Amino acid sequence: MRNQKGAAANDSSKHWKALLENIAEYATSVLDSNGHVYKWSSMARSLTGFTAKEIIGKHYSIFYSKKDIEKRLPQKILSTAARRGLCETEGLRVRKDGTLYWTSGMIVAIRDKNKELYGYARFSRDATREHEARRQRDEFLSIAAHELKTPVTTLNLYAQLLKDRMLLSRDKENLSMLQDIEDQSMRLVKLVNDLLTVSAIQAGRFALRQGEFDICALSAKTAKVMQKSGTHEIKVKCEIKGKVRGDPDRIEEVLVNLLSNAMKYSPRERRILVHITRRGRKALLAVTDRGQGITKQEQKSIFKRYFQAARKRGSAAGFGLGLYISAEIIKRHRQKIWFNSAPGKGSTFYFTLDLAK
Repeated sequence: MRNQKGAAANDSSKHWKALLENIAEYATSVLDSNGHVYKWSSMARSLTGFTAKEIIGKHYSIFYSKKDIEKRLPQKILSTAARRGLCETEGLRVRKDGTLYWTSGMIVAIRDKNKELYGYARFSRDATREHEARRQRDEFLSIAAHELKTPVTTLNLYAQLLKDRMLLSRDKENLSMLQDIEDQSMRLVKLVNDLLTVSAIQAGRFALRQGEFDICALSAKTAKVMQKSGTHEIKVKCEIKGKVRGDPDRIEEVLVNLLSNAMKYSPRERRILVHITRRGRKALLAVTDRGQGITKQEQKSIFKRYFQAARKRGSAAGFGLGLYISAEIIKRHRQKIWFNSAPGKGSTFYFTLDLAK
């Protein structure tokens, strides 16, 4: 019996070693249910500088900064992985020699046949170069946006003034061309404002001006402005009374982004519905289109920065910032944003706001 157990343990050890050593690009390790390391790969040694002898038995929080340990981040990550099955991770970690590196990866909960927590598999890779490239890109876009803001705003102002003059002179031919100039300048204004918002989010300077406002009136006003494009009919159906709490300017920005997205991805379906209902102590807003929908593969990345879903021919290009910004605004209101979608059947985006007392 002992020989059988010994053989089984030996086979299990070989299986773990094969698993740890054959996952390309990832430093892999296995933790016990309390977060202590008990399996260690050669890739993990290369990434962190710790040998198996030095690290086995140590708590994996050894890779985190003092600040992250004080916030109990390692414990929170394990708790999330145990609850959800896995937890994706990204951030600064500490090597044996004290140097910092940026890592991305995940921690996966391991359970036995009785579904009891057995431990965790940890996969991480060095993403320092990617992170630095992103940081430099964001810094460049922030500088470019600040430099463009004044000339683009001025261009748009002059286009509006010229449009007003041509309306008086009834110069229809030039008025049509000027309308195109104004439309394109407005797209530039939105791009610059979006880049500045992203920059503020990344730098932690993104602030909200909380107050009470009429969400039904705000939605109706936003829909009226968006309908001026003449491409879609936007219906607002409000089934709540009273006000909500939040930043009205930022919530208007969310509505503009969701409506723009609905219009962009439903070029042949003219109707869009904004439906406002009550859910407990919250207002629930839903923006529904009957357009092309979102594929399952795209759904995983829909709120990521710079991500753009594939468009059908004839729909306008975007910058991949609107949904990311919308999600960040709603998160900072401590609310939820989500969606339901099916290819060929359209999409509905939802978000909540607290009702004012």
